[in-house]
Parts: sequence; C-alpha cells; structure tokens
Amino acid sequence: MWRCCSSNRASGLLVWLVLVCSWQIAAAQPQQAAKTDPTEVAALNTILGRWSKKASSEWNISGEPCSGVASDPSNWDNFPNINPLIKCACTYYNNTVCHITKLRCSFGRSALRGS
Repeated sequence: MWRCCSSNRASGLLVWLVLVCSWQIAAAQPQQAAKTDPTEVAALNTILGRWSKKASSEWNISGEPCSGVASDPSNWDNFPNINPLIKCACTYYNNTVCHITKLRCSFGRSALRGS
C-alpha cells in the first residue's frame, strides 16, 4: 500500500514540476514586437508625401512607424522639436497591432493637429 501511495505522490510531484517548468519556459519566450496596421502605414505615407514631409527617425525606427517615441506613453508636448510626430496605441490583438491615434505636423506658424 505504501508503494502505491508514494508512487502517486511522486507522479503528482512530477506533473507539478513539469507544469512549473513549462510555464517558466513560456514566460521567457521573447514577445513579438507590435506592428502598425498596414492600412494606416499606407495612409500615413500618403499624407506625409502630399505634405512633402518625411517620417522622423525619432519614431520611425527601422521602417516601423509605431516605434520609438510614437509608442512612448509620454505626452507629445514633451517632444516639440520632432516634426511630424505621431502617437500610437499598441494594445490591440494581445499587444501585437498598433494603431496611429494622433498626428502632429507643423508648417511654420500654422500647425495641424489631430487625434
């Protein structure tokens, strides 16, 4: 009888150990970086092209518009010298998709803002 119970206890402990290790391995996997919605990227590129503006290297890191300060949660008023500037929310589809939520583009004395 003792052998049966200790075998069940060892099996339960082994199952628990495997589950804990599996959870740790899954948690250690790198998360896929969020990507900007391709339709919004095309629209942004069209708008900036018509205004003869280029994406700032401060927020368009390696071709991904919603990167750098664009995905930074800080207020865009903290970046007055970045023109144009977008802000993004990257919380869609389990943090894998970003949407452009704000666009600021300054043209000398007049500035266009939208959200």
